[in-house]
Amino acid sequence: MPGSFKISSHQLMILILLYSVGTVILHTPSPLAGFAKQDAWLAALFGTGIALIFVWFYIRVGNLYPDLALDQINEKVFGKLVGKMINLTFFFWSFSTAAETTYYVGSFIKTFWMPDTPLVALNILLAAVVIFTVRLGFETFTRTLEIFFIPVLLLVTIFLVSIIPQANIQNIQPVFEGGAKPLIRAILFYVSVFTLSPVMFLMIFPSKVSERKKGGKAFYIGTLIGGIILILVIMMDILVLGPDNTARNIAPSYTMAKKINVGNFLMRIEAVIATIWILQPIRGR
Repeated sequence: MPGSFKISSHQLMILILLYSVGTVILHTPSPLAGFAKQDAWLAALFGTGIALIFVWFYIRVGNLYPDLALDQINEKVFGKLVGKMINLTFFFWSFSTAAETTYYVGSFIKTFWMPDTPLVALNILLAAVVIFTVRLGFETFTRTLEIFFIPVLLLVTIFLVSIIPQANIQNIQPVFEGGAKPLIRAILFYVSVFTLSPVMFLMIFPSKVSERKKGGKAFYIGTLIGGIILILVIMMDILVLGPDNTARNIAPSYTMAKKINVGNFLMRIEAVIATIWILQPIRGR
């Protein structure tokens, strides 16, 4: 990335929010329900609280070295040799996560939309979009996110409100039926997918944020709103589909969207929800 780019605290908040939600919104409810059954939403609730503690740590580290990116901080703190080894680990982690997300998106499109299309063709197209985005630069990327942010947030809100009539409160009862152990396992899984990866934002925070004092607040707000969206989506998955169906479904949020029917007028909006999800990995992973 060019060294001269700057983003606003508002753009940072949008980046973190959409990155935090990412593929989690479709794929995470299933394993969470597998671990904690009807308490999956509680795992997301506690996990989001833990995420805010991690964010506090990230902000502290960033403020200690406000003019350095994460790779530079590693070399400064751990020395050149050890720092480069840590940076190499971060590189392979980021690269493998990006490749995994590209595969997930391609696999989803093939499974639900285009079963006759070769998976490799879909993955190549998605990778080309990511490469093209990188070539345009980080500032162009973040400005594009600002255009999509409000429509995405509005559509997610419509989705959650429209599915309420299908909810069954008995699906989340009784609370804590499985005890603490499965809930803790679910929390740890949620933390691993939602909380740890935002450490990569230390590559741009606070060194590339034009309003550094507001940057920390934006970090908190983006994480909190993203966590609230995930809690609500996971809760609605359980309420509508039940814990067993949620655990068995590879994309429960997509299946839940199929059940939306408001006055026989607003229905079959699962393609819209899936498109929102596909835009998020492309923009953030």
